[in-house]
Amino acid sequence: MEGQEVNITSSTRGFHLNQSTAFTFNPKPALPTILCHSLVELLSQVSPAFKKNFSSLQKCRIQQHPFERMVAPFPVFTWMAPHEDHSRECIRVEDVHGSRVGQDQHMAGQSRDWNEELQRARELPRNSPQDCLHRERVLFKTNRDFVEASRKGAVAVVDGHVMPLNPGEPPHMQMFIWNNIFFSLARDIAQHYRPLGGDAAAHAAASCDLRGVQAYTSVDTDGLHTLGAAVVDYRGFRVIAQTIVPGILEKNQEQSVLYGSTDHGKTIMTHPRFVQLLEKASKPLRVQPHQVLDQDDTPVELYSGVETKGILGNDGRHYILDLLRTFPADLNFQYSEETQVNMEEVPKECQSFGYPQRHHHSLANLRPELMDAFVQHRYDRNRKMAGKHQEGGASEWEEPLDNRKDTNHDRGSASDFDIRFNPDLCSPGVRFVPAEDLNCQRRLLWDAAAFLLSSQIPLVLQDCLDHRTAPMDGATLTSALHRRGVNVRYLGTLLRQLDEMEDSRKHHHVQRLCVSDMVTRSAKHVFRTYLQEVEHATLSAAVSHFLNCLLTSSTLDSSDQTLSRRRSRHRHRSHCRRAASATWARLTPSELWVSIRADAEDYYHYTLDSAVMEDYGLQRVSLLREFTIKTGVQVRMRDYTWDSRTCAIFGEEDVVNMLPGVKHVKYTANSATWLLEHAYAAVQRGRVSAALDLVSKALTLFTSVCGALHEDTCTCLRLLGRLSHTLGQHAHAVSHQERAVISSERIRGVDHPETIHDYVSAAEPPARYVSLFKPLASRQHCTSLHLLYRARYLSLLVTGDDHPHVAQLDSMLGVVLHGLMELDLSLKFLHNASVLTSKYHGATSMKHAHSHHLLALLHHSKGDFESALRHESQACSIYETQVGEIHERSKESSEYLKVLTQQAGRSFMQDSKLTPPPQCFHTMLQHLNVTCEDDLLPLRPEESTRQRVGGVKDEDLEKLLSSNTNIQYRAAFMDTDVLGQLAVTG
Repeated sequence: MEGQEVNITSSTRGFHLNQSTAFTFNPKPALPTILCHSLVELLSQVSPAFKKNFSSLQKCRIQQHPFERMVAPFPVFTWMAPHEDHSRECIRVEDVHGSRVGQDQHMAGQSRDWNEELQRARELPRNSPQDCLHRERVLFKTNRDFVEASRKGAVAVVDGHVMPLNPGEPPHMQMFIWNNIFFSLARDIAQHYRPLGGDAAAHAAASCDLRGVQAYTSVDTDGLHTLGAAVVDYRGFRVIAQTIVPGILEKNQEQSVLYGSTDHGKTIMTHPRFVQLLEKASKPLRVQPHQVLDQDDTPVELYSGVETKGILGNDGRHYILDLLRTFPADLNFQYSEETQVNMEEVPKECQSFGYPQRHHHSLANLRPELMDAFVQHRYDRNRKMAGKHQEGGASEWEEPLDNRKDTNHDRGSASDFDIRFNPDLCSPGVRFVPAEDLNCQRRLLWDAAAFLLSSQIPLVLQDCLDHRTAPMDGATLTSALHRRGVNVRYLGTLLRQLDEMEDSRKHHHVQRLCVSDMVTRSAKHVFRTYLQEVEHATLSAAVSHFLNCLLTSSTLDSSDQTLSRRRSRHRHRSHCRRAASATWARLTPSELWVSIRADAEDYYHYTLDSAVMEDYGLQRVSLLREFTIKTGVQVRMRDYTWDSRTCAIFGEEDVVNMLPGVKHVKYTANSATWLLEHAYAAVQRGRVSAALDLVSKALTLFTSVCGALHEDTCTCLRLLGRLSHTLGQHAHAVSHQERAVISSERIRGVDHPETIHDYVSAAEPPARYVSLFKPLASRQHCTSLHLLYRARYLSLLVTGDDHPHVAQLDSMLGVVLHGLMELDLSLKFLHNASVLTSKYHGATSMKHAHSHHLLALLHHSKGDFESALRHESQACSIYETQVGEIHERSKESSEYLKVLTQQAGRSFMQDSKLTPPPQCFHTMLQHLNVTCEDDLLPLRPEESTRQRVGGVKDEDLEKLLSSNTNIQYRAAFMDTDVLGQLAVTG
């Protein structure tokens, strides 16, 4: 410390300096003797620099928001990292995997029994609200610890730091146990998935099985147990992590299975207890009970897919595994061309879109959101037909293709509408009993597939074109698709629909985003195979070479430059020779893009042009961000020269790390979810105060179960900020928005679109920003500018400057700059906003009229009455055309046009420019509200899970709000079937 080496002794009396040196050991106290009760106090007395720096660190930590000091349950890793020089740290703890290669992390008898912890948590009592909250809290914490252990274990497995259970087998067939977790690779072991598609089916089966585990866990049937599961993607390998069923490793799988089949339907087992448990879960999951034949032609009744296995563990619990057939198959995607498809049964809607198409595997399933939308559609159709039948308006009406007993029943909701799907219709080798009405069940599946094409995909396009949703990157585009029940494999169909539209300017941002997502996903598929052949020592060189081939602007051979740079350092010469002869080093940009276009054609059934980057205006930094997020590559944070034709863009030192991507089962506070759905319903009915009370209680429950840094907690904070602002509680609104944006930064990332939207109303605490309305209310316009500039910079990074969200940000920046009388700079932003608004909203839209009005105000402030009159005349004309002359907007524009005309004439008569005073604070806020469309809440029906399963009834909401009973107590005792459907849908 400060050039002096000190040795400290810790004793029962406290901390003191001893007389030891680097060469001698002398434990006697040093003179003068300094005895302190804490190590910090001793170091502060010995070193003045430590005392000064420690005090400053404490002050900085105290100034931080509490959310910044908390540990997120599921941390998000950034795709860029600053460059840090490696330095020697003697006190740094070495990595466990590097120092204990091939050994477990814990000593024998000290590792946690994950399966026992999860199952005991599920068996906790639910007799009171406190019991429910305690059970949910324990489940969330145990699952969080299991996911973290799975992530570390999967990294150790792929890196080769764990000894396999079967070291004599090929690498893709090896299995591992680490920290009491069973690990296996998502590969076709012993050709088990060969009838389904081989390795491609095994890779997809991991995700399908995880969704099945999520579904059955959400239904939460007493006595039916699922395993803790997680799927980890790391370095091109997919690792499946599962808890261990007690006793399953002591006997063969065939001896353990009491329900289901292990050989694709040849031998089928059944058990009355499993049948009883699965029958309870089949209704909320919409699983059709069906009978199949085994190899002895014996009928067996199943309430799940034939591949679902029921195992009785040594602990007496009933476990179900292999839930990949939980959701019905998507008949639009067939695995083999040899499969004879009766085109007569294919609906005309599917044929018009070019379906069925060949797919890589036969595990293409429908999403639960689509099932709910399809059931709601059938429910509405049957109610209309039943009403016509009762009125006598229709002499004949077709019997619906569902299992509803009372089709004329006019009450209830879609959640009571019993439509179920057979999960084994596309299972190879499964034989059904003759009594099964397979034609009706298959027709129901075809109707659902046709409903996806004819209804849901147009709704996705309409949401984007009407700007009800404005996806900015691949994650938000995927969320928009999933919200409507559309799988990502329909990207090609979405693009073909966009290509057929007439006005391509309005949907150019959606088309560009879909092409960008397709390119990065196809590149990820190629990269997965590419990485599996790379040695660990040459990983950074191989990844940088792939990035150069993907993002280079020329045919430059980046591998030669990388290798020559390595040789010039006169080290790792044998390493360079190995790298030069490796397969990855021979990849060229042209070969990579050929593979990407071939994958897009084969997987998405869409043809990409050779000049796709230039045709759609894809910016390379956005592609780099999307690709690194999808693959787990972490690159160095620096300025990259994208147009260089003399050297490679990326070097070996630019690849900082490879990070694992984890998919896992999600637990939450079910009672809080129920309260939040009723809060949305209260907002839509204008009960703002009641909604604020419901959201506050939901926030308390979410925080108690999931912690302060969670997606549901962030949603509640954002909603509380909007409601508080609407009720005039601006101080509370600022506090809630600030907490929401910090939470969004920690759980989603700084550059996530949701975080960018939150920056508009809250700010980054390290820079001590505040809410947008708070600095405006206190006239701190410069603080608002910093906030908006940050949001705009991140928007340009994520999606570029050609997006509707950029138009909104430019309008807001122009308004604030106008208030600061920075007129020239304001004009640039408002002009760009007007161009983008005209492009995406239309030249005769209300948005464009408001842009003209803002430009008229700006030119008025500059004294340019001619330009102001021109823009306000166009605004007035649009208002009168769209909403009529008697509308408030039209009257305001007309009055302002008269004022401009009078002032222009007065200025002409006086032969001088009359510069009006700057706009007042209230006018600025009004323009910002109109620009942001800050009504109460931009709620959409599809945002609410309860809406998708039938909605919240008025009488139920009124009963809930008028009840004197504590709301959170009532939420804890809600119907478990409805709760299961809510959780499965969410």
